[in-house]
Amino acid sequence: MSGEEEEFTVEESLWNVFTFYTLRGDPMDPEHMSKREFVKFCRDCLIVPRPSVKDPFRSKEETERIEMSEILLQHIMSRHSNYIKNMLSTAEVHVIYTSVMRKNNRTTHKEKMNYTDFLNALMKISIELYGTEKAVSSTEDAFQNLLIENILNPGLAKRRKPRIADLR
Repeated sequence: MSGEEEEFTVEESLWNVFTFYTLRGDPMDPEHMSKREFVKFCRDCLIVPRPSVKDPFRSKEETERIEMSEILLQHIMSRHSNYIKNMLSTAEVHVIYTSVMRKNNRTTHKEKMNYTDFLNALMKISIELYGTEKAVSSTEDAFQNLLIENILNPGLAKRRKPRIADLR
């Protein structure tokens, strides 16, 4: 890479986000995300409020990341007036995770979501977070808001950074 940022499609970016969390959870199973990693993803993306516990042992990088996410949260709130009220609890994220898993009758990895399950869960989350806004006229609009504000925003969801040449 020559110092400039490589550009990924939305699909590639979502896959890089998904696989970051799956690899973090189980490096031997990069195609399935555990509930624990899904909740972590939702916290990182400001879908679920972050605990406001001050940790003196937190790394400088993590402290900066939290400070940046607080700034981004203020930005999201300035654009979406009901955002804080619509944020999901951890319990609600568990329900969404379980609901997309129940639709599958797979015999393996029942307790973990695959990429399609992940996208279905994001659709449900988008409706909860953005579906009640007057400016949102469709499920697609809500999903687009979720992607732009919470997931594709470089300061929130963590993601793998493969080289584009490796993907194509």
